[in-house]
Amino acid sequence: MFKHIDDNLKIEKENIYTDGFISVIITLFNIMIIYLENRLIKNESKVKDILNILINEINLYSEIDMKNIRIKLSSESGKKEYVNDLIRKIQSNYDENFGLGLLKKELSLAQKINELEYQFNGFINSILEEKIDKNWVSNQKYFPDPKQRKNCLEKSKINKIPAWEYINFLTMINDVILNNFLWDEIFMHIFLRSEYFIEKDEIRIGAKRIWDYRSNKFAHKRSKIITYTKDQEKYVESIYNIFLSIIKENTKD
Repeated sequence: MFKHIDDNLKIEKENIYTDGFISVIITLFNIMIIYLENRLIKNESKVKDILNILINEINLYSEIDMKNIRIKLSSESGKKEYVNDLIRKIQSNYDENFGLGLLKKELSLAQKINELEYQFNGFINSILEEKIDKNWVSNQKYFPDPKQRKNCLEKSKINKIPAWEYINFLTMINDVILNNFLWDEIFMHIFLRSEYFIEKDEIRIGAKRIWDYRSNKFAHKRSKIITYTKDQEKYVESIYNIFLSIIKENTKD
């Protein structure tokens, strides 16, 4: 399966071959095995017919399409959505029973916000690595909270994972983006736009609103659970979408 896909893709493969894309192909491989076993298919040409539906679809991608796919596949929700798209494509062009019952459910709003932390922190880190250096987390000038800074650096050293991955979403907002000179020099021009936020406090309040919602949904059973109305959830979702748009619209190729 992997060789057939690799041999027949006509696009610039480096533009789409990411960990996320490979993860999607592995997921489809597992679904393919289940389908072949259930249908008792042993004819290799029929397997290639299915794969060619995916190959032909991907070969039509423009550079912009591939950039958008790379961004989408940087999150678990994006990978699930892309797998669903490819399953539907096979169902429409080959067999409606392919992957039947395996379409992934849409993530809840709380799950999406939970994933936003990694996407957002990665986005901010990429900006600061470019504008400053790769060790910006260790510099008090850029990350002023000594306790948080020490905690992130210690975890990074132990687990050999970049320190920025251990920064809490609200800490990234309040301590890195809003509360030092980086705001005037870098982040004000990114966050303050009519379709995003109008002022600094709106960013701080919005970030807390979506993180409180996420924390409430993942709260322990013994914790007090807050019930949100549909209008309140729509408001939270609108803030989430603003942060997501900021990432997508300001992510370089």
